[in-house]
Amino acid sequence: MNALLSFGYTLIANEIHSLLDAIGFDPYLGFFHQIDYGRPSLALDLMEEFRHPLVDRFTVTLVNKGILKREDFSPEPASGAMYLKPEAMKLYFRHFEHFLLEETLPADDGKSVSFRRCFQLQAQAMAQSLQKGTPYSPFRYGG
Repeated sequence: MNALLSFGYTLIANEIHSLLDAIGFDPYLGFFHQIDYGRPSLALDLMEEFRHPLVDRFTVTLVNKGILKREDFSPEPASGAMYLKPEAMKLYFRHFEHFLLEETLPADDGKSVSFRRCFQLQAQAMAQSLQKGTPYSPFRYGG
């Protein structure tokens, strides 16, 4: 479970990092995570809103539905760390992308949006908050 959780957190942190960089934020200057060389603190700050509703739920779904099994992992001999085997990695990415793009989250206009779109909406809300002083509301999953 820890290997899957860590992998999922890394994926969304990287995606949010790229998004923040693309809209003009410095992903390394955050609010909650300590600023440290090479740590994208702002990306990690924004990622916190999505850890449980996206990665934790996705990981539990993979395990509970038997999509990934014990034999899909192999230990790294030197460290003992667990890694997904290549075919399991492909399966993981296919399901992750579907989970990320599925439009199931309610938007302000009453339509459904995906988690990927929510990343953008939250980054835009953060920009509005910083530029115009509007209150920032963190993402809350209600599903």
